[in-house]
Amino acid sequence: MAGHQTDSELTVGFITSEYPHPKVNRLAGIATSLKNLAVALVKENIRVIVFVYGQNTNDIVHSEDIEIHLIASKSYKVGGWYFYRKHINSYVEHVVRSEQINILEAPDWTGITAFMTFRVPLVIRFHGSDAYFCKLEGRKQKWKNYFFEKKAIKGAAAYIAPTSYAGSVTQEIFGIKKEKIKTIHYGLQLEKFVNESPEKYNRNTILYIGTIIRKKGVLELAEIFNAVHARQPDAKLVLIGSDSADLKTGNSSTFELVKDVLTQSAKASTSYLGKLPYNEVVQHIKDAHVCTFPSFAETLGMV
Repeated sequence: MAGHQTDSELTVGFITSEYPHPKVNRLAGIATSLKNLAVALVKENIRVIVFVYGQNTNDIVHSEDIEIHLIASKSYKVGGWYFYRKHINSYVEHVVRSEQINILEAPDWTGITAFMTFRVPLVIRFHGSDAYFCKLEGRKQKWKNYFFEKKAIKGAAAYIAPTSYAGSVTQEIFGIKKEKIKTIHYGLQLEKFVNESPEKYNRNTILYIGTIIRKKGVLELAEIFNAVHARQPDAKLVLIGSDSADLKTGNSSTFELVKDVLTQSAKASTSYLGKLPYNEVVQHIKDAHVCTFPSFAETLGMV
């Protein structure tokens, strides 16, 4: 099971549902921030092992000196919410022992580490729990979601918040001791965002990057673009990011709701490109006249 060894005295493990790699079936903001951190740690001679659960197959791959363990989804007749967590726990704990991992990090979202125990400290990073977003959006959270997230958070040794606000709100929701929370902002690879020719861009092109989801203001953006397009007929809207189901309506595609809001003429000037590799996203940012991020709820947006 082990990958290649390094001379590092410290090994860090990350538990996540997403990571930027062709074999991983999910990519969003957590994946981007995690990779930025992992790459930076490797440069500091710290070994990094990433555990990506909910995948199509079991595999171990390597990318930029980072070891990535894909943990396949499993089906259970009953209690999948418990038994799959214990399966992840067993797999990760085995690697913790065999590869001498010193510390683990996991996200707060869905409380994936509820019912898990490890021989090393677990740190939870507040990327944004369901409870956090429900509070910001004024939605009622399902009891089981709160239970899983609280149990996971109570099992951690310490916490990282991307902003002081995200930390204080999460502290209030779950009753966490303030001294256990440290604010550490997300890192960005700024060297990848150098624009040598800022005067060159596609005039009247509006760019949105992020998950296509109600909380990020995409439905309001569609209404705004209708008005913009009516006044500026050559305006174009470009959307980049994963589509998602809409909790409010039960629709399996939020982008379908976006299309319903757009007028016929505005729709004809809208391009949805789906998920794109990081280097392609950078080029679209350079090409855009305006970048817009109309989100209602974030911890610290990666864009």
